Amino acid sequence: MSAAQAIGWWIRAPVGAFWAALVAATFLFLLADALPRMVASLAPELSTALAGAARRGVTGVSPLLILVAAVERAVHRVLPTPKRTGEILGPAQRDILLGVFSLEDATVADIMTPRLDIAALDIETEWTDVVDLLRRSEHARIPVYTGTLDNIAGVLRAKDLVGSVAGVTAPPERWQDLIRPAQFVPESKTLAAQLRDFQRGRGELAIVVDEYGGTSGLVTMEDVLEEVVGEIHDEYDVGKAPAVERQGDARFWVDGRTAAGAAGVLRAATQRPPRGDGEGRPVIGWLLVLLGATLAAAGTAVGVGAAALSRLDLTRWAAQRLRGAAAAGALLGTPGRVQGTANVVATLGVLLASLGVAAVLGQLHPLALSLLVVFAAIPVLVTGTYALPRALARRWPQPVVRSMVPWVDWLGRLLAPLLPSSYAAPRSDVATLLKAGTGAELFEQDELVVLSGLLTFTERPARELMTARTDIVAVSEGESVADVAQIVSESGYSRLPVYRDTLDHIVGMVYAFDLLTVPPGGALPVRPVIVAPAAKPCADLLFEMRRERRQFAVLLDEFGGTAGIATLDDLLGALVAAVFGEPGVPGAPEGGAPAVLEVDGGAPASEVAARFDAHLPVAAETVGGLLTRLAGRIPRAGERFLLQGLEFDVLAAGPTRVDRVVVRRVPVAVTSLPRGESA
Repeated sequence: MSAAQAIGWWIRAPVGAFWAALVAATFLFLLADALPRMVASLAPELSTALAGAARRGVTGVSPLLILVAAVERAVHRVLPTPKRTGEILGPAQRDILLGVFSLEDATVADIMTPRLDIAALDIETEWTDVVDLLRRSEHARIPVYTGTLDNIAGVLRAKDLVGSVAGVTAPPERWQDLIRPAQFVPESKTLAAQLRDFQRGRGELAIVVDEYGGTSGLVTMEDVLEEVVGEIHDEYDVGKAPAVERQGDARFWVDGRTAAGAAGVLRAATQRPPRGDGEGRPVIGWLLVLLGATLAAAGTAVGVGAAALSRLDLTRWAAQRLRGAAAAGALLGTPGRVQGTANVVATLGVLLASLGVAAVLGQLHPLALSLLVVFAAIPVLVTGTYALPRALARRWPQPVVRSMVPWVDWLGRLLAPLLPSSYAAPRSDVATLLKAGTGAELFEQDELVVLSGLLTFTERPARELMTARTDIVAVSEGESVADVAQIVSESGYSRLPVYRDTLDHIVGMVYAFDLLTVPPGGALPVRPVIVAPAAKPCADLLFEMRRERRQFAVLLDEFGGTAGIATLDDLLGALVAAVFGEPGVPGAPEGGAPAVLEVDGGAPASEVAARFDAHLPVAAETVGGLLTRLAGRIPRAGERFLLQGLEFDVLAAGPTRVDRVVVRRVPVAVTSLPRGESA
């Protein structure tokens, strides 16, 4: 509309008006639609780099985005549509799913900490300097090198030094004996492969090497997981929140101290076009509005309707030559061209409608024009060209696809020079559909596995992965720093809950790295924790911990007592396991159930049953609870139980619970029958 107002095509002669409008529409289409699509196709890295700037630019028009979202919600309340996977998944879950899909396309070189920013220790450093350098680095893990960074000897962990620094254990004769082996990975390794290696227990930090064997950077498990769940704040990360942060599809958190220019506030044009003899142009303007709105609505409806139909329906249409077979063939053969052409038609329609609105309202005072555009023209156009067509196409996709897709496919052949030469891969199509909240049935098999894993994680209660109350290693609020350091050294944990009087009153947690910074005789550094019910879904707890920037959660039972604890690492590990599968079990045959499985007594009984493809009729959450219900008491070490073709051997048990269990499938005895008795 601003461009149309600037050129004032309605006050020109007919030929001049036509060419002015054509040039303006073509320029805007190429600049705002065709060029970005080509750049995204030819240089996806550049598009990713520009995404941040685009988000900041959108901040200035966030009120309009909120208005668009409100209009669409109102339309969908009037025209309810059946729920699909995109609606079952909230914005945060969709972001996670998109992040998982992106791991296959990104490498460790894309996210690594570059060589120049690595904080590292020389292996010849004196013991007293080691502690000081570790404190100043504010890192819980730090590489150790010999001579130069190209010769990494290993990784030093802060928690391994806590006992010596606090004086509870003697300083090591050689601190170099505390160095752990480092993992080395090439720059070209994908993030998905690296995350699987981290999941298999191959450390939490890897050194990235270039093609010549030199150190080019380092990557941690947190770096990779940030690509999936967003920013992860470590305990010692004291950086301030960004001035502008996106929250959802059409909502932004903006620091009140942010300058208006930095927030991307748009300024309206102050110059009015010269007036002339354009009294007859409003009729043409209204025609352009109707034509443009029709094209925009049609393009939007085709795009949404095509995404709403499953491949099964399309294949059935084409195979049985039902009504709509031509449209089904177009969607099955060239889905990218149909979607791209629909977007082009919608964009051209919006441009034509904007030219028409500018002509109809061009004679008004600038203030009246601005008010009418913002409070009348935009809501009407959004409703008629976006919200209503989307709702109708999602409610009745079959007639939309049957009647309009063949025409759109034909038009796509004409517009082929303006569309990317290579269409999006199925995984990218899924990403596009997820952003729109539709298209669950268009997933490939591997994508369905990922989606199923994410849904499982989303619905899983936190109690299933928490450390139970009986297994908690905690410290009293009145403990000295030296005593806490000794507990950290003996337990091997980096984070310990701090309680007052009893475990039912946990007041915070202590982090091993903080113990290195406490002066002698200083108070115990206690950090806040999140308190949540044990029945809270894992996904909700993960999002809350990210939002509150906490690494530790106390889970309560139905009576308000402490049921257990969970860390951010526990949740992220469960998410990775749900999406990529559990790490391989030693002794498990490839592609089948394990022959023998040794598990902790607190392991979920449902997971053990799933491993052996068995059904356990006894209701129990853990393997130990299952055996306790079978025996009617606490089982003893050496006892054996049979249930549904599975054999459970208790390896270790205490007076209050089962500690370790071996599970195996009972071998089937084969008995030969005499010939006369055989069937």
